[in-house]
Amino acid sequence: DRFSQSDRGLMPAVGLFGVIGPTGVVRNLGMTNANLSTYTYSPAGIAFGILAGLNQGIITYSYTSGGRGTASFEGATTGGLVGRNDGLIERSSSSAFVGSAGLLGGLVGTNTGTVLQSYASGNVSAGYHGNAGGLIGGNSGIVSQSYSTAIADGGVSAGGIAYSNSGTIEQSFAAALVQGYCCSPPDTSTSFGAIAAR
Repeated sequence: DRFSQSDRGLMPAVGLFGVIGPTGVVRNLGMTNANLSTYTYSPAGIAFGILAGLNQGIITYSYTSGGRGTASFEGATTGGLVGRNDGLIERSSSSAFVGSAGLLGGLVGTNTGTVLQSYASGNVSAGYHGNAGGLIGGNSGIVSQSYSTAIADGGVSAGGIAYSNSGTIEQSFAAALVQGYCCSPPDTSTSFGAIAAR
């Protein structure tokens, strides 16, 4: 309970686990009232989460709550549970608030793996320097039997399940507001979608 982490010198606050490797398994782990923040500029897309920055293994029956913050400019990929998922996340959830820039997802920032029977219910707020997905920020993997009840506030772009999708989303739904600012900056493209913005 109340896990807290912030930047230490050149080491950004990436999560409880920096990396869960290909043979790693995290099971039945709950993190409540977490508070993580970073001020590291990450143009290379460093992955930030509460449970883990990067998952290449298996996360099952795990959950987070609290807040996950990033610096207020573009670059990072951030999720309420995991920053980047290249493995399997199943039967897991996050009710954490996620903000405030980069590629943001209520559960996962970037998914190239599989998210199964999982959900997000914490609000996602990306501001002018980010893109928000209620469940996933950017999906090029598989999302199945999952849902979001998180408000996705993307400033100029947001999606109910994912901000961007080039993978598979099946048997899943979003049931919350997708919104942005009333007036986007000049010459700025906007995109909003109930499932995916693009």
